[in-house]
Amino acid sequence: MKGMKKLLFVVMLLMLVGLGFVAVSCQKADEKKQAASSGEEEGDGAFDIMTLSDQDIYFKADTVLPDIPVVNDMIDVANGYAILRSAYCDAELWFKFGEVVNDTIRLLRTDVIRDNGIRAAAEQYVKT
Repeated sequence: MKGMKKLLFVVMLLMLVGLGFVAVSCQKADEKKQAASSGEEEGDGAFDIMTLSDQDIYFKADTVLPDIPVVNDMIDVANGYAILRSAYCDAELWFKFGEVVNDTIRLLRTDVIRDNGIRAAAEQYVKT
């Protein structure tokens, strides 16, 4: 029972870290978009709108994690959420600024997801 609690804690921690990472990445992109639209960015007055789909946004553990289904599923969920959020943020560039982002969104790597069902759903989301 004690080992199960520890495993559950590790899984929840992984999930929170993954979601936090994606939220921070998207928040930084939103801040850059806001700074660019208000002209706050340094330089010659020009601004650069960045996409997330072509960035390395995928979960990578900096320690060795156990190769068990629960941990693998949590990593898949974190990476799936990262793909979902990146595509959503990049689509906002299209809605707000008229940027063409279809080719950039197609750069999202769904091969980082091990589970066939989650990977298939992510691939369908990226295609549409």
